Amino acid sequence: MAPTLVVAPRHGSKHRRLTSLASLVVLASAAGCSGAPKYVIQDSVLASIAVDQKGPLLQAQQEMSVAREEEVKATADRRAALSEQDIVENEEKGAGLQVDSAKVALAAAELSGDLNKKAVAERDLKHADLGLQVAVSKAKWAKAKILMQTAALDAAEAHAGSAATKAELEKARLALAKNIKPSDDFNIANFESQNLDRQRRYEDALVKVDGRRNDVATALGKFTALKQQFDAEAPALSPVQPAVMAPYPVK
Repeated sequence: MAPTLVVAPRHGSKHRRLTSLASLVVLASAAGCSGAPKYVIQDSVLASIAVDQKGPLLQAQQEMSVAREEEVKATADRRAALSEQDIVENEEKGAGLQVDSAKVALAAAELSGDLNKKAVAERDLKHADLGLQVAVSKAKWAKAKILMQTAALDAAEAHAGSAATKAELEKARLALAKNIKPSDDFNIANFESQNLDRQRRYEDALVKVDGRRNDVATALGKFTALKQQFDAEAPALSPVQPAVMAPYPVK
């Protein structure tokens, strides 16, 4: 924006926010589409088997409980990241208004012809521009954290799916070992392939989490560097000393 007394309103933040939320809703919806296992065995089928012979099955069911807790934690973390983004976007808006105000002050100083006022205004605008860069980088960091938490929620849901199919596989193995046929079309290969597919989905989800975590670290590094620069330059904002005219030579 050129130095002028007329400052155009800032736009775009709300649109970016709505677009971001819409994208995250799509991601979350896709994550929740894994569904329950196709091949299942009712617990009642294995009710007659002693508990001490169900070790692997009980372990798989315990993993299901852990996965559910991971989902709860990931959901809470993602909600917190979204709330943080609201705060950070307001900070970015405020930093933008500081830049606009500094531009107005510079335009006024230029019109006044006062070189000292102009020097102060130019310095303030430079620092305000840097403050906006800090705010933008912080917003990018916040967005990166949302994407990471969304990926973590995807992984937790994939873990739940993997654990569920693992439990069904252990039921199938137990039924086979005890010569129990849960249904006429019972085939343990179906349970094995089902679990293998869900396990691969879970592993892929974990890889995505690692990638998003690296993105967060990168965004944090950029924000930290800019914030340190901003803070280091802040003490230099003491009033500019007025120019001292050289005395007239004594005749």
